[in-house]
Parts: sequence; structure tokens; C-alpha cells
Amino acid sequence: MTNAYATSNPTEVTKSGDIIIKVANKPIKEVLTLIEQQSKFVFVYNTESVNLDKPVTLNITSGSINEIMTQLLKGSSLSYEISDRQILIFRSNQKDSKTSAKMLSRERFSTKMVKPDWCECASKR
Repeated sequence: MTNAYATSNPTEVTKSGDIIIKVANKPIKEVLTLIEQQSKFVFVYNTESVNLDKPVTLNITSGSINEIMTQLLKGSSLSYEISDRQILIFRSNQKDSKTSAKMLSRERFSTKMVKPDWCECASKR
């Protein structure tokens, strides 16, 4: 069983480095899912400009999130930036991608529930 918890330093995954990544020829996207499952980090990226289908092989038994991300993105045209618990992934050669990812991470969504006229779900009893 793997234990992961938040620390005061967002670049340190856990005090004991409990993230374990052992994959062979798996897409980067799949590795990101493994990291999310074993930590409190979430990934933000623009699917139109970031290709996460490149297969990677990694054997990481423990390490900081910086070490893991550096190994994961090595040899690709991708970079990352950590902001609290969010990891922004963007193309290294495009400042716009990084800016878009930052804007996406700050974007708030709001919804409004509207009861249709035909609904009697909120009728008085």
C-alpha cells in the first residue's frame, strides 16, 4: 500500500518519497494518472497543444515530484511548472501554452440550477 500526503513544500511529494512509477512503453498521460492516484497533485494542460501520447519507460521507486517530472518529460518538447498542488504542462518552445495553462488553472466554473416549469419536485407539502 502506498501512502501519500501533502507537505509544506509542494515540490516534495511525501517525506519518504512514496510515489512508485514502474512502466514500460506507456503513454505519458497514463503516468500522469498514476501520479495523481498516488499523490495530491493534479495536472493541467491544453490538449490541443500538448501531446501526451509519447511512450515512456520509467522505474522510479521514490523521489520528489521534480525528479519524477524531469525523468518523465526528458527527451520531449514538454516542460512543467508546479503551483501549489497543480502541475502545469506546456510545450517548452511556446510561451502561449504556458500562459494558457496558467489561465486554465485559475478559471472558475459556475453553474445555475434551473427548475423547469413542468417540475413538481419542489412543491410545498
